[in-house]
Amino acid sequence: MSKALVFSGGVYNLRFIRDYIQSLDYDIIICIDSGLDACDKLGLKPDYMIGDFDSVSEDVRSRYEGMQGVEVYKYPPEKDETDAGLALFLCKEKCVREAHIVGATGGRLDHFLANIGILYRALCDGISYYIIDDYSCMYMKDRSFKVRKRDYFDKYISFMSYTDEVCGLSLSGFKYPLSDFTLVKESDRCISNEFIEPEGEVIFKSGILIVIESVSDRDKRITGTEELYD
Repeated sequence: MSKALVFSGGVYNLRFIRDYIQSLDYDIIICIDSGLDACDKLGLKPDYMIGDFDSVSEDVRSRYEGMQGVEVYKYPPEKDETDAGLALFLCKEKCVREAHIVGATGGRLDHFLANIGILYRALCDGISYYIIDDYSCMYMKDRSFKVRKRDYFDKYISFMSYTDEVCGLSLSGFKYPLSDFTLVKESDRCISNEFIEPEGEVIFKSGILIVIESVSDRDKRITGTEELYD
């Protein structure tokens, strides 16, 4: 099962990303448009470049386009998919089963909302897709699961319904437990729950959950944010 690190075009805390990727045992690196700038600043070599390349630095793009071992997928600006959507197609083509996408939050809200839709498409394709920034980790689940308290996202966990409702939701191992609850899309009932055990259990009968694990204190993150837009 291959694992991908995906650099999107968005807002980066490069110091956090440099630290975070040390914990990843990834097989391939995919750069989406200006995500290549962030990848380059971190001293990493991409395996794949994808997008219309309308926002990446010209000198960086030209340097990697001719580099051995780097495959380039160039598309016109006028297309039916966002560059991030094209990257999901590439993940499917390369049989990726887990992808961590960075630089997909902050910046333009339309791109961020579209990226939530990509989480759903990845779920349907059997790909575990995680949107990561220096405050949160976001992913989707369509069946019951257990979640461990992690070093990077160490306290809060929120649950939202991506479908109209998630039925039979029960939570254990958290500060605010639930039993057989129906969580509707517009509800804020399950925001900012907290781990009280090393592992929590999330059980539900139907629907799709958006799960967001978050840090407990914004001030604990190292500063160093840079804006790189897709």
